[in-house]
Amino acid sequence: MRIVFFSDNFYPEVSGIADSIMILGKQLEKRGHEVRYVGPRYSEKDYQKSGRSLEEEKEDRSFRAFRLPSLPLPFSPTGQSRVVLPVGGERSLQFLDSFKPDIIHTQSFFGTGLEAIKIAKKLRIPLIGTNHTFIDEFFPSSLRRGVILRSMHSYVAWYYNHCRFVSTPAQGLLRDMQSQGLKAPAEVIVNPLSLEMFSPATESEKKSLKEKYHFDGPTVFYCGRLAPEKHVDTILRALPKVKEKIPDVQFVIAGHGSTEKELKSLTRSLSLQANVHFMGFVEPAQLSEFYKASDIFAIFGTAENQPLTLAQAYAAGLPAVGADARGLREYITEDTGFVMRYDDAETLASKIQFLLENEETRKKMGENAKEKIEKFEASKISEKWEDIYEEYGKCVETEKVRLPEIQTLDESKIPEAL
Repeated sequence: MRIVFFSDNFYPEVSGIADSIMILGKQLEKRGHEVRYVGPRYSEKDYQKSGRSLEEEKEDRSFRAFRLPSLPLPFSPTGQSRVVLPVGGERSLQFLDSFKPDIIHTQSFFGTGLEAIKIAKKLRIPLIGTNHTFIDEFFPSSLRRGVILRSMHSYVAWYYNHCRFVSTPAQGLLRDMQSQGLKAPAEVIVNPLSLEMFSPATESEKKSLKEKYHFDGPTVFYCGRLAPEKHVDTILRALPKVKEKIPDVQFVIAGHGSTEKELKSLTRSLSLQANVHFMGFVEPAQLSEFYKASDIFAIFGTAENQPLTLAQAYAAGLPAVGADARGLREYITEDTGFVMRYDDAETLASKIQFLLENEETRKKMGENAKEKIEKFEASKISEKWEDIYEEYGKCVETEKVRLPEIQTLDESKIPEAL
């Protein structure tokens, strides 16, 4: 089959959504399918932030993507997110018409997603959808009962009701969508994971890596965006209490984002400079070593569906402590870790201390975590998607879709930086 992925979050953006799309695409190619991508056009600075190169992308003939005009998203948590203008026009049609896709798989419901509906309608191609986002958590609490959020819920349901089949990686998100008007056939399908690089450390490996990176004691690890909804500050606020019993406890933070300065300031105000390590963006090879050098994984985001970093931690045999929220409460169970309120630093401190002081429990939870995550391996999930594409991919008359009138853009007039 010939499959096209549409997404507002895409390479080179540091994003679990972008990673899951690339992982699935590569697996489908291994299974003999042809894959193309449609996503935002990023600036050279966006590539640099993630340690990637636009030139490398151009030279990679196995990677074929059509880039839509886009603008930087204000207040982006990663500083890379883009606002896509769904004005691909004749060029996007030519890109896809020459490819002659059998399926369009849309992964987001804004600019690129609207382009997916337009293209599916014009070329009469079946549209499959995946929603990765609990949109509520990106609104201030004061607006979560207001007309703006209700309108967004209606829009999301409207969008995905244009799909023949819809998936989400978490049961809670699917229930929300159905309660808000989703009528299309739908199912929970976990994001595919490529975890070959992540495995539990031997005792000697762990000791050696702790020495290499100067993690001078039992280590708690967080990896991901530094953004308000991630609540990394809760982990920092728990550390002083843990230090009372375990003075050399370490907290390692890998990632970058809009709250980095605030978190560093909080670290200083709590006198934790000797205990906290800000590592910035980390390449995969080094990231796998950080997991091996750690003892516990912490994740307190309140907008998580199926975090890739949690999966990597599980593959490395680490138990988790996390927020009792959204997808995390589905993936962190009593046999793999502990959940609590996203702002409950006191309970978090007690659970970290318990795990660090009880090696047998910590190791058993880590073993359970590794066993659990093996079910999400990419080859198994790609086989599932292959069956869905076959079932829903038979070409029929596409429904009429009402979209705002969009003018074709003269791309020669767009500044190169966009």
